[in-house]
Amino acid sequence: MLTPVEMELSNSFSANKGKLPWPSERGIITGFYGEHPHPVLKYVKVKNNGIDIATEEGANVRSVFAGKVSRVMSFPNMNKVVIVRHGEYLTVYFQPRRG
Repeated sequence: MLTPVEMELSNSFSANKGKLPWPSERGIITGFYGEHPHPVLKYVKVKNNGIDIATEEGANVRSVFAGKVSRVMSFPNMNKVVIVRHGEYLTVYFQPRRG
């Protein structure tokens, strides 16, 4: 259940669909919203609830909307992962490990 403040933030985030800024100065979309065939596994589909944006190593990133950092953690094959909550919406920022 969202608090009234979280609900207002969530509604505001939703109202800005298609108008949110990029999280970095430069980047390219590497994963699109929706369900897609897996690039290697023939009978597997991948569902992406957002988009994936890649940028150059060492680039500065910023949150795309007001929110609260809800978690900072590490996963295998990634460096730090930062999750920002915008009401009922989340944005996830991570840097893949190299090599």
